[in-house]
Amino acid sequence: MIQRIQTIHLLIAFLISGVCAYLIFGKEAFYDPYNFLIEIPHDQYQFSFRFLENSLFLVAGISFITIFLFKKRSVQRFFCILNQLFNLSIFTVLVYYIRNTDINTMSYQELFLLFTPLFSMIFTSLALAGIKKDEALIKSMDRLR
Repeated sequence: MIQRIQTIHLLIAFLISGVCAYLIFGKEAFYDPYNFLIEIPHDQYQFSFRFLENSLFLVAGISFITIFLFKKRSVQRFFCILNQLFNLSIFTVLVYYIRNTDINTMSYQELFLLFTPLFSMIFTSLALAGIKKDEALIKSMDRLR
């Protein structure tokens, strides 16, 4: 399991999503769990960081589960694609939030949060490429028999 490169890529994606979600949200949620509503200027909607926290932990959980599905490559590929879709949705929500917020008033945590799904998407796509390479190798070995 650990000798496969996609396992390492998925582990890095898990660490990026899980650790960043905990570092950004974990301490604040521990002290004040209802302090996550931020108003977007020039808009009547409220942006909830609770959605992002849950989504990042969901992405981390999917990455962690995907590591242990190494014997079922088609299911592992499905979970990687699902993980990519969740990361893309998190990224679009963050871009919408940052687009409607003044950059000068943002904290470094909010700017750092923008890059979390991007790095997770990169490592998940690298793992997906490794899974496809393994499937191609298995199919070529089956043809030789």
